Amino acid sequence: MMHDGSDQIVRLLETLAKNGALITEAFEGTIEFGDRHRNKAIDALASINAIKPYEEGIYRLNPRLREFIADHLVSYQAYQTLTRISGSVYQAKTQWSEIRLLRESGALTDADRLERAFDDSISEIAYAIERNLTLLHSLISTQYGNVSDLSSKLRQNTFYAKEIADSLKEMRQVDETFTKITAEALADGFLSIRQTINRRLLVGKLLSWTMQIKDAQAVITKRLFLARQLEERLRRLSRMSLWLQQNKTADGFEIEISERSPVALFKPLPIKVREQIDVRDTDAMVFEKLVAAIKRLPARELARASGQDESPKPQLVVTDSLDEITIEIQAHERKLDELLEELNDTVGPISLARWKDAHQDLNDLTVEEWLLFSSTELHNDGYVVTFVTVEEIDAFPVNEKFSDVLVMRG
Repeated sequence: MMHDGSDQIVRLLETLAKNGALITEAFEGTIEFGDRHRNKAIDALASINAIKPYEEGIYRLNPRLREFIADHLVSYQAYQTLTRISGSVYQAKTQWSEIRLLRESGALTDADRLERAFDDSISEIAYAIERNLTLLHSLISTQYGNVSDLSSKLRQNTFYAKEIADSLKEMRQVDETFTKITAEALADGFLSIRQTINRRLLVGKLLSWTMQIKDAQAVITKRLFLARQLEERLRRLSRMSLWLQQNKTADGFEIEISERSPVALFKPLPIKVREQIDVRDTDAMVFEKLVAAIKRLPARELARASGQDESPKPQLVVTDSLDEITIEIQAHERKLDELLEELNDTVGPISLARWKDAHQDLNDLTVEEWLLFSSTELHNDGYVVTFVTVEEIDAFPVNEKFSDVLVMRG
């Protein structure tokens, strides 16, 4: 069963839902009295402070309710200021000092109640910071869609550049204040206070918020610079336009052409390019068009002397029996198979040079030939091949020399 406070909240929400059309109208502007049904709805909204008297018979939406709806719709007015958090930081700092005094005096019930208020203050600070970020991202992404001309955009850039500078100062204040509170809470044994601050503000979130604000500051600073450049160009263009209007019959003026003349004075001449098919292109569509183009070509006429016989064409002689082709395996290839078996049974690396010295069957190959042959084959088979390089001083090295190769299973 709900208590009286819960009943009041339910009635409040029911009144707002029942008169949603009037709240929408008040969000766009003002509302006035009308027929009996409308007047009754206005009185109901005024009784719960959803609307406030503006003039006689005229009401406006409660600013706090307007702010809540604007946050939900991400729709902000021109020159919407960022929410200041310095007051909430001071409030949380004062609450923490009072919590310590209450704990020392033994008033645990009041201390617990004040801890819940302290938690609410921290949540309010986090919500205000996130709302400021949402506001900045909305204005930056829409290029200040709530203003229409360049001068207003330039003034808004300047305005929010100052707002961001103040917001960064407050972020530093949050960092310094709550870092100090967490240290004091740890020293006094209030681990719940320390965990609340770290979870809601300091660990991970504060750094991310600061970086997002600095990113927005970088974007606004860049736009200010570009707007200043554009403003100067527009001023020059307006002066030239005025001169042309005042001198409509003038023949123009000559410009001295030099190597430093701006490129905009010269008209580029197009180069005629004939399209050619790239026969190396393997794309299916290009290949089909290439085949179609070849089919359209006329048949090639072969010039042939009269009475001249055609040259005999090559013929293939097929017999019933074909000699079997035998492939002889070389000695070093057989030894490579023995090396593979030994590698599969060995854990550590094997030196190819020492392995050759231990097998007399490989005397027909030099060490260089055996190392090049065996290392290449083993690398292709997936074995780990390591070259033992030779250290030598060479001012201009061309090739990297090695004396041995170590091989092991991959």
